[in-house]
Order: sequence, then structure tokens, then C-alpha cells
Amino acid sequence: MATRTSQIGYDTNSKDVERMKARVFVAGLGHNVSRDQIIELFACYGHITGATLFKGYAFIQYSNSTEADLATMALNGYTWNKSMLEVKCAFDPAKASDLMPTKRPKRDSGPPEKRLKIDRNNQQQHQQEPAAVAPSKPNNFTPVTEQPQANNTQIPSQQLLRTDIIPDMFICGGCQLYTNSFETFVAHRQEPCSSTKSQKSEGEPEVFRCFTCSNAFNTSWELLYHLRVSHEITMYKNLKDKVAA
Repeated sequence: MATRTSQIGYDTNSKDVERMKARVFVAGLGHNVSRDQIIELFACYGHITGATLFKGYAFIQYSNSTEADLATMALNGYTWNKSMLEVKCAFDPAKASDLMPTKRPKRDSGPPEKRLKIDRNNQQQHQQEPAAVAPSKPNNFTPVTEQPQANNTQIPSQQLLRTDIIPDMFICGGCQLYTNSFETFVAHRQEPCSSTKSQKSEGEPEVFRCFTCSNAFNTSWELLYHLRVSHEITMYKNLKDKVAA
């Protein structure tokens, strides 16, 4: 074993990324552990090219990263010589960018004297060029006419009386007359009305229900008016209009 360990060097501080991936950090070592014992323990998992022992920790350099990963998985948390080992890869991806060579900024080609002459010529050329003047805006302009909005169209009254539109209803507090025409309601309120409900004839139903929309009405006149206004179905003739004609 002495001959084998004597052939292993002490190079464990290379900054090469591939070498760092193949390096293992070992912590938790006892004070009586020797370098040869460390090499003997870690030699079971790959070819060791370098090993350094410090107080309580060590570095093992393998030939490739696969051997380093195998040793890390096998010996991390392993109790050896009454001490629990902490084994992990020495490569830190977070610090790998610091090890990469940085690109130097590209310099202008040519000797310094030539570059100085070029810079002076460019500076004189910029000084001789007149400043750009923004073109003046013409005073005459065409006024922009506002476009009519498409949503300002008026809805015809015939469309408002469709069956799928429920009109507002006005109810008289005296005779319980109700209508969706504001003009009719105002004209009705200008005339005296009976405070009692109209008397129903014998056999007349208490409630009339529309056969189209199933709305309920208290009198037959309310139902007839509803059919004419809401459904455009006229079931009667106005006698006054007939006499006037």
C-alpha cells in the first residue's frame, strides 16, 4: 500500500472545471487519520490522482466525475473510525461562472497614433456638420369632423313593443288601473276614478291569464289592453272612432 500511495500526488487545487467535478471534499475526519488511510478508503471507487489531508478534512482528486459521484453517494454519512463522514463534490455550479475566462473588450485595430488621428478626424467632421433642423409644421390644417357614433341610433317604437321586451307599468292607486303608456296614465289621473274595484259579472273569473305570456290580470279590459300593447293583437273596435269616421 505504501508503494501505491507514494505514486499519488498532492495536486487537488486545479481550477479546471472538469478536474473540479472529479474532486471530492471530505469532512468529519478524526485527528488520528492518516493520508494513506484516506486514500485506501476512497480508492475503492475509482482511480485517485491526488490527495491532500488537512486538520479534520481532506480533498480527493479522481480521474473523472463519475468516480467522484460514486464515492460521494457511497461514503456521505458513512461512519468511519468513530466519525461520520461528510462527502460532497468540490465543484460548486454557483461559482463556476467566476472560473470561466472573461472576454476582453474589442479594441480598435491599428497602432495608437493611427487611432488618435482617426478620432480627431471624426471629431472635426461632427463639428462641421450642421445640426439637423426639424421640419416646420404647416399652419393650414383640415379640421377633423367627428364621426357619428354607431350606438346613437334610435330604436323605433315598434321594436320596443316586442314580446321579449317587458315595458314599465304604471298602476293607479285608486282603481288599480295599470298601463305601460305614460301618456295614458297621466290622462287617467286627470279624471276622477272610483276607489273601489269594478264589479265582476256573474261567472266572470277573478283572474285573467294571457295565453301568450301567462301574465295575470284582474279584469278583462286589462287583458285586452295587454294583448293590444304587448303582443299587437287587437280583440276589439273603438266605437268612438267608428262614429267619427
